[in-house]
Amino acid sequence: MRFPIIFLATILISSCSTERDDQTLKPDIIEVLNDDENTENPDSFIDDIKFIDLKTDDTFYGEISKMKIYDDKIYILDENVRVGLYVYDLSGDLVYEYRNKGQAPNQYLQLSDFIVNEDESVELLDSYLQKIFTINKKGEHIDTKKMSFPASDFIKHEGHYFFHTNNLEVSKGEEPIGLLVKSNLSLTEIENIIPLDTARGEFILNQRGENFFYWKGNAYFMDIFSNKAISLTPSKPNLEFDFGKKSFPTDFFGKNDFPEQGLYLNHIFSNELAWNLTGFYGFEDLLFFKFALGMNEYFSFYDQSNNAIARNMRQSWESNNLCFSFFSLPVATYEDNLVFAINANQVSQLKENGCSELEGLDVDENNILMLMKMK
Repeated sequence: MRFPIIFLATILISSCSTERDDQTLKPDIIEVLNDDENTENPDSFIDDIKFIDLKTDDTFYGEISKMKIYDDKIYILDENVRVGLYVYDLSGDLVYEYRNKGQAPNQYLQLSDFIVNEDESVELLDSYLQKIFTINKKGEHIDTKKMSFPASDFIKHEGHYFFHTNNLEVSKGEEPIGLLVKSNLSLTEIENIIPLDTARGEFILNQRGENFFYWKGNAYFMDIFSNKAISLTPSKPNLEFDFGKKSFPTDFFGKNDFPEQGLYLNHIFSNELAWNLTGFYGFEDLLFFKFALGMNEYFSFYDQSNNAIARNMRQSWESNNLCFSFFSLPVATYEDNLVFAINANQVSQLKENGCSELEGLDVDENNILMLMKMK
């Protein structure tokens, strides 16, 4: 699934801040808990399962923090161990690696996200230095942009950047930077789309997931403490996830003032509130996502054509396919495939289950990708 992205070379100048009127379109409602039934068989959604082994003998990344597959290339961000970008082709061969950590000009310190542009250049977000580094399709540095605020995630949509600030309260003059921020590509015009939740503060500051996602030609932002995915196109409606009596209260942090995060979590768990919506991946009329009810994590498929939800606790999904397992959240999409990263122990478990597709693959700790093709 490809989405055209516009790239412009820009010159950085000072920022300004404006406010946008609240979206007034009626949201599209997705009833997640509309009955008490669980769906235990995903075979109505999954057509086939294949595997790719990434050849990591010469160059080994420490972990897959984020992944994108674009134009038949696999882009892997390792933000914690070897801190760099690793690019493979679909045969699993390394195309290039970009590692340039340091404190010299045009070096990064803490990468947290990246964008692949239409020309195969890559923009890397340094959440600590508040910079965007751009490299060309050969992995050579070509540009650096300075931001006026910190952000952990970003996306490009309709010729603009959108940044998730993780609710960090940082001011530019007297104008606070919001939770979701829009800017032009030169970072000179800043617009707050969602304000900071000052009552929430830094609660679960570093909870990570795919906050931005594409579906049906649009882009959305999902905050883990909201029941809405905000449309990044103002003329298109938001998505609202209805969990009935389990819906996370919109005024939760305003009404609850616990002295520590553990007490907030205890309250969420004991009341089995629906929260932590993330991991969104869209396919035609199908939308995959995860959520939690208290401490239990659920994986879900929403079929818009039938207005139907199939959901179950992650470990409870069962399939007739011997290669199927939901070990963890997907890390990317490729065409009609959900892409997962599985480790050596998980590979061994699938082999024990009878998955012949894994025979002959060269397995190390985290080099195997599992591709689930959606029907």
